[in-house]
Amino acid sequence: MVQLETDGFLIQLGYPANQANKEKLHKVIENTEGFASLEKHVIQLNDTLRAMHTYVTLSNNKNLLKIKKDVSSDEIEKSVDEIVQNWAQKYKVQLIYQPHNSSYYIGGRVQ
Repeated sequence: MVQLETDGFLIQLGYPANQANKEKLHKVIENTEGFASLEKHVIQLNDTLRAMHTYVTLSNNKNLLKIKKDVSSDEIEKSVDEIVQNWAQKYKVQLIYQPHNSSYYIGGRVQ
């Protein structure tokens, strides 16, 4: 991913394209199998989920992208989970579910 694309990816996720975020994204890219083929789909997923107060973020404690839910009802959470699972199946993405905070890590493409 070139510099301009890195900046654009961060901005589309709602992050400033500062040096710290660029370095974190670089680590995420290195740690995520098949990132290049997933990046546009990640942005589309983020855009879809945003209306449901769910976002793709840079994880604070792992070098992975995280799908963070900030939902207000069980019904919305169920819809979010369905969208995320369908997305992962369609694009062959490994999700790592975190039950303690109902979030997902994007582990990369499944071969």
